[in-house]
Amino acid sequence: MNPKNHLITDYFKTLSEDLIEKGYDNDGQENILSSLELQVIELGGAEELSKDQELSIISSLSSIDSYPHMDLDEDALEEGEEILEEEPEVAADGVVVEDTAESPISPTSNVDTPVEAKKGFSKALIITGVVAILVLVGIWQGISWGVDTQRSFVTYEENVEAAEAQVDNVLQRRYDLIPNLVNTVKGYATHEKELFTEVARLRSNWAQESGEKRQKTEAQLESSISKLMLVAESYPTIQSDQLYQNLMVSLESSENRIAVERMRYNESVRVYNSEIRKLPQNLIAAFMGATKKSEYIQVREEAKVNPKVEF
Repeated sequence: MNPKNHLITDYFKTLSEDLIEKGYDNDGQENILSSLELQVIELGGAEELSKDQELSIISSLSSIDSYPHMDLDEDALEEGEEILEEEPEVAADGVVVEDTAESPISPTSNVDTPVEAKKGFSKALIITGVVAILVLVGIWQGISWGVDTQRSFVTYEENVEAAEAQVDNVLQRRYDLIPNLVNTVKGYATHEKELFTEVARLRSNWAQESGEKRQKTEAQLESSISKLMLVAESYPTIQSDQLYQNLMVSLESSENRIAVERMRYNESVRVYNSEIRKLPQNLIAAFMGATKKSEYIQVREEAKVNPKVEF
C-alpha cells in the first residue's frame, strides 16, 4: 500500500483504533487489517492515487461500524472469532483468494468501479459534445449557403432587368431619329405617304407597348426603316443632303449599340436561366418562386425578309 495515499492510511489508523476500542486482540486486528490491505492493493492502492480514487476505494471497503464489539454475548463473540480465525485460501501462486460472496468487490467482477464509471461517463459526454458541435456547424454552413445563393439569384435577376432596360434605351435613341429621317426623305419622295404613315404608327405603338407585343412591333418597325432606306437610296439628291448624312451616321451608331446591348441582355438571361436550373440551387430558386426568363432576343422573321419598294 502506497504511503502517499493519505486518506487510505488515515482510514486504516482509524479502523485500528476502533478495533482496539471494540476489544479486538492483536491477532484479530492483524487479520482484519491484512485482509483489507490486500483488497486495497487489488484495487490499485499500491500506486499514488488522487483523492477521488482514494475515496472510491474506501467506499468499497467494509465500514468501520460493521465490525462488532468483542464484549457482545457469547454466541456473537464465538461467531466473530470463527470469522476471524478463518484462514484465507491461498492459490498455487501464493495469491490470496477471497470468498466472492463475502468480499465487497470481487477481483473478477465485471461491474465497473466508480472511477471507471466516471471515466466512461466523461468519454460519452465528450463524444456527444463533439457530435453536437459538428451538427451545429453543418446547419450554419447550410444556412450561409442558402443565403448566398438567394443573394446571387437576386443579382442575376437585376442584371437581366438592367440589360433589358438598356436595350430599350438604345432602341429609343434609334427611334428618336426617325421623325427627322422621315421628314428628310419626305421632302424628296412625297409620293411615299403610306410608308411614312406606317413608320410613324409603328413608332408610336412601340413606345406604348411592352413584352412580346413590343418585340413584334419592333421587328415590323425595323422592316419599315429598311424600306425607308431603300427609298432614300433611290434618290441621289437625298444622299447629298447634309442632314440626311448626319442622320445616317447617328443611325449607324445606334445600330451598333443596339447589337452590343442585345448581346449583353442575352448573356444575362443565359446566366440566370442556367443558375436556377442547377442542383442544388434549384431548391432555393423554387423556394423563391424564381422562374425562367423569356427567350433570348432574336432577329424575327419579319426583319429577315428583304423589304420591297415599288415606285
